[in-house]
Amino acid sequence: MSHYVSSSTKNHSCVRSLFCSDLNCFITSDEWKWLTKEFKLVRVLDLDGKNCFKIPSNLGNFIHLKYLRIGSQYILSVPDSICNLHNLQTLYFGPSTLTGSSSGPISFPYGISKLKHLTHVYTNRSIILRENSFKSDGEVMWHLLTIGFITLDKKTTYLIEKGSFPKLRALRLQIFEDDVPKMLLSLQQLKHLRELEIHIQLHMSILSRISRNPEEVLQSLKHLTHLSILKITYLPNLVTHVTMFPPNITKLALVRIERLNDDGMKVIGSLAKLQIFILTGLSYGSGDSGSCFDFNFAQDGFPQLQEFQMANFPIRNWKLANGSMSRLQILTVDNCPVLDSLPSELWSLTTLRKVCVRKPSDAMAAMLQNLEVNNECELIVE
Repeated sequence: MSHYVSSSTKNHSCVRSLFCSDLNCFITSDEWKWLTKEFKLVRVLDLDGKNCFKIPSNLGNFIHLKYLRIGSQYILSVPDSICNLHNLQTLYFGPSTLTGSSSGPISFPYGISKLKHLTHVYTNRSIILRENSFKSDGEVMWHLLTIGFITLDKKTTYLIEKGSFPKLRALRLQIFEDDVPKMLLSLQQLKHLRELEIHIQLHMSILSRISRNPEEVLQSLKHLTHLSILKITYLPNLVTHVTMFPPNITKLALVRIERLNDDGMKVIGSLAKLQIFILTGLSYGSGDSGSCFDFNFAQDGFPQLQEFQMANFPIRNWKLANGSMSRLQILTVDNCPVLDSLPSELWSLTTLRKVCVRKPSDAMAAMLQNLEVNNECELIVE
């Protein structure tokens, strides 16, 4: 970009879309000044350079902007002037894939609720709303459908409770504070919420207390009757003795879960509309028999389940009762090193089309090698 900036003599006033696809592009403060001066009328601004460290305070000069993407993962703060972009519809910060926690959260102005036309917000790290820089009480974002992802704290909870996001359909949350159930209760205001993802990162002492009472978390979600997709990351004993999930979910992902007992599995199996179930344990590579447990799927459980994925679990035995998972089409088992066989009932399922087993135990690999499956089922061992 620097070469073009220093050499260009063109008039850019007619440009409506600007893309920079050089991943190694470093955008200096002088280049930002040039962009805001030369491209005031752009509707689309997509800067893929991963080495952008600061957004200029005059970002609000792009008053016609409808789509803004800055690909750098090093952005730590968004200036207050973004609240002047009243035509903005899509906001995207960071690369297209989540890169972990190499950088901190992104500080956003509280007055972001002034952006009336904003429809989708995507970030690779959680948004934290800083102290109120604008008077935004009473602002309602009627067009906002997606927030991914934002820290659920007192400021965010306040905006949700006063109805700032009435049409929100997809929400990705990061939770650092300890009053998880109470804050999650605010989500009952989101009557149109279809997809919810919750990442919990707490001090171990707080996490331990919540893990002893995991039902409090799901009790806070049970009234989200419109919810169809739910993902929860890191509550180790989340479904050890839980009693209720939102009733209409079709896809459930439980990530970094330590274990499941029969009661927890029975509750999940009773979800009448569940079609996809993803279950991921903590990183697991050893065969420590002291931490192993069994899976028992109850009779007629998972009546609508079509796909089941499980990974990184110390499962010793897996039993299927009659009628369980009767509509299963796809099964994936990844890195379950003490599981030596799959339930024999699986192979009698007429709907089964694909079974993929990754990193099997020696006994599992030998069993699968000698197994005869019907021609309509594809068996993959990796």
